[in-house]
Amino acid sequence: MVAWFWVIVFHDFYVDLLPGVSAGVRTLCGGDYMSDVKKQHYVPRFYLKSFTNQDGFLYAVKREPSGLGRIFQTKPEGICFEKYLHEIKRRTPIDGERFIEQGSAEKALSKMENDLAYDYRLLIEHLDAGGFSDTDETCELLERLILLIALLLVRSPKYLKRVRSNAASYTAELEAEGFLTEVDRKEMDAEGFGEEFESIVELAIQDAALFKFCEGAPLYSLVSLMLRMDCGFFVAPEGSEFLTSSLPIFPEWSDIRESDPCSIYFPLSPRYGVAFKQKSENDRLVSISHIDGAAVDVVNRAIMRGNDSWDFLIARDYECLESLVGNDGLRGLDRAARLIAV
Repeated sequence: MVAWFWVIVFHDFYVDLLPGVSAGVRTLCGGDYMSDVKKQHYVPRFYLKSFTNQDGFLYAVKREPSGLGRIFQTKPEGICFEKYLHEIKRRTPIDGERFIEQGSAEKALSKMENDLAYDYRLLIEHLDAGGFSDTDETCELLERLILLIALLLVRSPKYLKRVRSNAASYTAELEAEGFLTEVDRKEMDAEGFGEEFESIVELAIQDAALFKFCEGAPLYSLVSLMLRMDCGFFVAPEGSEFLTSSLPIFPEWSDIRESDPCSIYFPLSPRYGVAFKQKSENDRLVSISHIDGAAVDVVNRAIMRGNDSWDFLIARDYECLESLVGNDGLRGLDRAARLIAV
């Protein structure tokens, strides 16, 4: 099925958006903004660091309009970022201010990443030890992992820019409905935001995508879907490694008429991968399987060819990445779907 995962779950995107717009109009001034952060990452660096070698480097190849570029070595800080990705431009810059609430989204995302990084490391430690012993802790770690995967999807620049582009049409709807009161307009004019209603709406749209967790919101829809699935961890053998990408999710559908995928694969580290699969029983099953090198190659090709939305393909080992991009990565996608769904 040629489709992209998050397109199917964001049709109710604007649910609960009006309170965010209203709050933005009334509390825009006086916020606690962080300093200017130009390079804003859409893949958490703690995740990228799990794919670095002992010297702290990883290998990557960039997707260019003409095809794949050359493999290069870099630190995690050197890839998967865009300049001012999470900043909302003012429609009428004044006094050198280019953005609305500059740094607010980046600050909130950094806090989320710090919390998720601890649980991510703890999850890897459990896998290194061979499994899980505490049921409650296991459930909590899986919930945090699911949140990380959902965040990677909504933080994709292609998705984020697409939903933010709806600001103009949504602003026109609100204007037609008389959303702003005269008091609102006077307050906005007095604070220098008289021409910034559209940028405030765009900020509310982005906040809804990245931070709202209510029914119909993107994160809620994605997390709810994966919480209803079984979870299977894969362990790569010596001499084989999982690679990742700037959007490292491979969803698969058993029937093109279904909206929800039957499985979702995600590489955790060079040694571990995880697949969420439709539940086989009432209680969630959590398993750990050791797979062979051929199976690792198959899911690596799935990450490479399973979607066209990544910008970078990433690996700890140069030879692993070189062998993949040098071969026909289209082969084996059917087998990848069967492997993940088992």
